[in-house]
Amino acid sequence: MKLIRFFKKLLLGSEVKWRRIKFGPAKGMLMPINRASNFREELGIFEAPLKKHIYNLAKNAKVAYDLGSERGYYALAFARLMKPGSKVYAFEPNEMWLKQLHEIRERNGLHDRIEIIGKYVTNRIGVEEQILPLTGETLKKIVDKISLDNFVYAEGNLPPDLIKIDIEGEELNALEGASKVISQYKPQIILEAHSQTLAEECSSFLAKRGYEVKKIGKGLWWEKIFPESRWDGFNPYNEWFIAQIKNEQPI
Repeated sequence: MKLIRFFKKLLLGSEVKWRRIKFGPAKGMLMPINRASNFREELGIFEAPLKKHIYNLAKNAKVAYDLGSERGYYALAFARLMKPGSKVYAFEPNEMWLKQLHEIRERNGLHDRIEIIGKYVTNRIGVEEQILPLTGETLKKIVDKISLDNFVYAEGNLPPDLIKIDIEGEELNALEGASKVISQYKPQIILEAHSQTLAEECSSFLAKRGYEVKKIGKGLWWEKIFPESRWDGFNPYNEWFIAQIKNEQPI
């Protein structure tokens, strides 16, 4: 893997520039791209097995929650694919991504479509210490925690009809903290599980609430040979799932 990274830097360069995404669900959107590490985003093949599901789920959504927005790729994709007047809430507690998310939103002229929430989504509210993955650090940070039930019912925000969850091991707690929202509004859900145990527990949680849960395959042959690498050391297991109420149109 180190050798692959070396040749990618040599061939593609490592300079960060604002570039338009060429293809895929976020086509035409601007992002800061380092081609040695973000070329999949620029080409619209980032997490390629999800692409058709993102199209299918977003086209009829009016309110999307992006839990673990990180660099903002899916927030941009949702904003592009969803109908005019729709809303995307991008939840991201990592300070290192928040500044970039705000700039991405402004450069793409999406201030009225994307609302950025700098909070850690879980099953409780309050300010606590937490180790945040994808920062390259192991020290605990003080973060503001929130549940989606609190976000909707106590704070009065729009309820979702689509939720994407990629929050590095906190996914079951986030589902538990959204139990009322899920039961009442039955949003479509795309979720990344970061352990086999979490995959089973999240699937069971959703199945008990009337959802059909399907695992998404690994995708194209070259992705199996050259998987998208992780540099933070967290959660080597990761599998994506789609969840939808059983009596709705199949995914």
